[in-house]
Amino acid sequence: MTVQKPGLRARSSSVQAALTAQSTGEKAVEMPPAPPPPLPTVKEKAKPVGLSVRLDHDTHEALRRIAFDERVSIHSLLMEGVDLVLKKRLKA
Repeated sequence: MTVQKPGLRARSSSVQAALTAQSTGEKAVEMPPAPPPPLPTVKEKAKPVGLSVRLDHDTHEALRRIAFDERVSIHSLLMEGVDLVLKKRLKA
């Protein structure tokens, strides 16, 4: 997740306020940091992240055959495995 920086207008106005406060002898007022953006919910899908997986030849061949027989992609089989690991490890 990336955090967006404030726009140029927001930065220049805060710099202008600090310079004005400095020239008049006032203490500059610091703005509290902006709250972080909300985490994606189940309905909002985050942008997928690419990941490389190194498999030995026999494992790849077994996955390829299963995918062919079941008419699914190797990716869907790997995602099924990831789901099982997460369910097992993140029991709450």
